[in-house]
Amino acid sequence: MKHLIPLEAASLLGLLLVSRLLEWPLLYRTFGFETPILYGGLFLIGALLSPLGFFAQPLESAISRRFEREADDFSVELIGRGDGLRNALRRLASDNLSNLLPHPLYAWFYYSHPPLEERLSRLTKGKEEVGNTEASK
Repeated sequence: MKHLIPLEAASLLGLLLVSRLLEWPLLYRTFGFETPILYGGLFLIGALLSPLGFFAQPLESAISRRFEREADDFSVELIGRGDGLRNALRRLASDNLSNLLPHPLYAWFYYSHPPLEERLSRLTKGKEEVGNTEASK
């Protein structure tokens, strides 16, 4: 839910921007169109705005990774251990032939989930912290 509301707001703003740009005569004249043509405008807007998506990718990925870490932590907190999730993540990585050691810069830029090794170590750490908390009671 945390991710859904900002995503919907960004989509609404993006659609508003596209609708305004479709009505902008300079866009069409710049690229040699004498009159506004809807499909031409959509193509031009897509071509002009696609680089923004490339530069927004690291921010989007960082936000998604943060939510995934919170979900993993919540799972460990709720169940009390991370064994099941660790086993499931290993199985998924094996079935999907995941890159187990991605370059950190590539993972920072593109990965919407933390790399497998990071997730497994966080889940192991979570188990130790839960065990220490129960032992101190």
